[in-house]
Amino acid sequence: MLTIKDILTQSIRLVYQNKKFILIFWLTNILFAAAISLPLFALVHDHISHSTMNRELLFGFDFVWFTQFMNIYQKSTDTIPILLYAVTGIYIFIQQFYTGGLIAVFINKKKNHHVDFFYGGVKYFIRFTKIALIAMLFYFIAFSFNSVMNSLIVRFIIPGGSELALFLYQLGRYTLFLIIICIINIISDYSKVAAAVNDSYKAILSMIISLKFLKENFFKVIVLFLIVASFVAIGGIIYNVIENFVPKTPVYMLLLTFIIQQMLIILRFLIRMIFYSTEIILFNELQAEIVSPVVEELGGV
Repeated sequence: MLTIKDILTQSIRLVYQNKKFILIFWLTNILFAAAISLPLFALVHDHISHSTMNRELLFGFDFVWFTQFMNIYQKSTDTIPILLYAVTGIYIFIQQFYTGGLIAVFINKKKNHHVDFFYGGVKYFIRFTKIALIAMLFYFIAFSFNSVMNSLIVRFIIPGGSELALFLYQLGRYTLFLIIICIINIISDYSKVAAAVNDSYKAILSMIISLKFLKENFFKVIVLFLIVASFVAIGGIIYNVIENFVPKTPVYMLLLTFIIQQMLIILRFLIRMIFYSTEIILFNELQAEIVSPVVEELGGV
């Protein structure tokens, strides 16, 4: 039986063997970021390209200029949220395609070429999209529940409660909300793994299998999740420390800031790959333990 250390070791090796797919994730992220930011950049460039404000904004944010800019380009800026929602929606669907390709090459270690990646994306896209939509429904319920809890605290606790009581209630709310989001994320991930490993087209059945798997192996699943999630926290802390020491002037130092940001994004993609690889290894390992005794009994019969 594999230990948590063994699973993490195998996972990191598996990710290293498939590191070439990071470029696909990164380029896609750059393209979508450009699609969102270029319209706003064009407006800002049109407004300050021939103005002394262009240089002044390098040294700090000017709220008066921002108010003036929003009033002048109100009609154009009003369309930006729509563009943001549209691009985000498309990006989410593309991520389901990429997740399918990633899980496909993780399951079949010998078939890890780009053709296999895109074939896996096509094969699992519909299944993973169904699971993602169901998960989005639960995310919506979780956010709504968190909002209601906040409203109740504001209405009943703040008027007559102490600052300490308010802090504890808000801390409890945030903690509960974070736990719920993590559980939804774990169930969603393992549902995709179950759908791929069992070659199932039924999203609800895959989610039921995921819930059963989580119930029977709760400790190991949570420990692995928290260990990998800690990599994200560590990366974020290191980035914030480094970013604070990088000067914002002269202008070419912004390039260094951009490079550091991209390194953080690539790190997040690597960690996402580690999440899926650990989940696949753990699911296959524990599922094999359940199936083996059944096979032996049938053989004896």
